[in-house]
Amino acid sequence: MYNATAYNHAYKESGIFNIQASSDPSRIGETVRVILEQFLRLTEGAEKEELSRAKTQLKSQLMMNLEVRPVMFEDLARQILGHGYRRKPSEYIEKIDLITNEDIKRIAERMLSKRPSVVGYGDIKNIPRYEIIDKCVAKRQLGDLKSKGFFHF
Repeated sequence: MYNATAYNHAYKESGIFNIQASSDPSRIGETVRVILEQFLRLTEGAEKEELSRAKTQLKSQLMMNLEVRPVMFEDLARQILGHGYRRKPSEYIEKIDLITNEDIKRIAERMLSKRPSVVGYGDIKNIPRYEIIDKCVAKRQLGDLKSKGFFHF
C-alpha cells in the first residue's frame, strides 16, 4: 500500500466518511484487506495510548491547519453553512478530549451497519468483488477475503 487517508465530512443531518488508498495493482486485494481489518478493529475500541496519540495528532492538525489562511476561510465558511455559527478552536479541542473508547466502538458499529460503497480506479482487476467486501463487513470478519487467494506473500 502506498498510502491510505481517511476523510470525514459532517453536515447538520448527514455526512460522508471515506478511506482513499492507493497501491500497486498486484497488491490491491491486500490493501482492501488491511483497510477492512483496521476498520473492523475499531469495533473493539483502541488501546489507551493509541487513543491518546490520535487525539494529540488531531488537535495538532487542527491548530496547524488554522494557521493557513485559505484553510481558515474554508473552515469558517463550512462552519457557518453547517452549524450556522463559528466555533472557536478551543471548543473543538474540548470535544476531542471528551472522545472515549465507547464513542469509537459505537460509531464504528453504526458505520459498519450500512452496506459499504466501493470505488476503484485504474488497474483494478485484482480488487475483491463487491459481494465479498460487503459480506466481510456484514459478518464482521475477513475470512472470505483471506480464502480467495488475492494475496501473494
